Amino acid sequence: MRLFISYSTGDLEIVKQIAEALHPYAQVYYWDRDKVPGDDAWHTIFSWIDSADLVICVITDKTISRAMAVGNEIGRAQAKGKKIIPVKSKDVESSELGSLYGITFTPLEQREFKETLCKIVESHINIDQSKAEKAWIIRFRKERLEIINNPEEDIPIHLTQGVLSILQLIPKQAVSSDKELDFNLLLEKWRYISPLSCTGQNGMYPNMDGFYTLDYDKDPSQCHSYVQVFRNGIIETATTKMVEWQEGKLPSIAFEKDLIDVLTQYIEHFKEVNLCPPAYLLFSLHNAKGLRLTNSYSNQIDREELIFDPIVIDDFDKPSHEVLHPLFDRVWQAFGFPYSMNFDINGNWKGR
Repeated sequence: MRLFISYSTGDLEIVKQIAEALHPYAQVYYWDRDKVPGDDAWHTIFSWIDSADLVICVITDKTISRAMAVGNEIGRAQAKGKKIIPVKSKDVESSELGSLYGITFTPLEQREFKETLCKIVESHINIDQSKAEKAWIIRFRKERLEIINNPEEDIPIHLTQGVLSILQLIPKQAVSSDKELDFNLLLEKWRYISPLSCTGQNGMYPNMDGFYTLDYDKDPSQCHSYVQVFRNGIIETATTKMVEWQEGKLPSIAFEKDLIDVLTQYIEHFKEVNLCPPAYLLFSLHNAKGLRLTNSYSNQIDREELIFDPIVIDDFDKPSHEVLHPLFDRVWQAFGFPYSMNFDINGNWKGR
């Protein structure tokens, strides 16, 4: 993360204190070579502002006397859409803040103003990371769905036709870094991995992404279910076996039990390969138009895809039925019910 500080040269000592406090959070840039930047210096300063994630503006009575230089810096930051955090001394009136008027500021005289700034910057970092993680997950899901739903794609796994259920479990480590897990360890622990709706695994096959297992009757090129374990720890499973095709219905109890069982397996696998919380769980249904639940009075699904919001798993010891309860409610709501009927009033799953 990059951070630029705009200030008057008379406040350099304050700025150095702020820079030192914020150093653990960001690369901090500010002009400290000359009292008045020259033409060449403005090119450097503007490049710092353009690449900054945050701009802090220290405003004191000295700043007002250097209004043109600071104004140039803040004008540049605003033109580039940068978030600006003003730090203001009490001897500066709000009416003198110009274009910064109305922005929440941190009082410079506040005893713990540096700590307050650190919290603000830390909060911004967390927000940026959260946005980046969400964007990564959306992009990963989109790319994988395009591959899975494209029968012409040159991949070794091809599922039989039908309503497609896809579950993906993504460890945070896979989102926040490019690090791969020990492949030998992944292979050693693969016994914990079964596909959704699996009636019997049919071997383990290494591939470029990691390895996968299949569930099929006779022809492995036409399997019912698979699970792909990626080298970064992501687990993806898909099946066309979950829906009772002859009736066009999703079995309301077996569907939930399948998800509970595989999630329990996959979390155990995460523990075995030393992955830590949190993790993100994604679930979607495809080719679903016209699908019903096996329960009476179920509505028909009116669209081809049901793509549900990610669930964050913060505790790997939390029972799988508790983790999945919000997802099950959303699935039942898609069929016209207020919530899953397979839980008692205490939140215990009773669909056995």
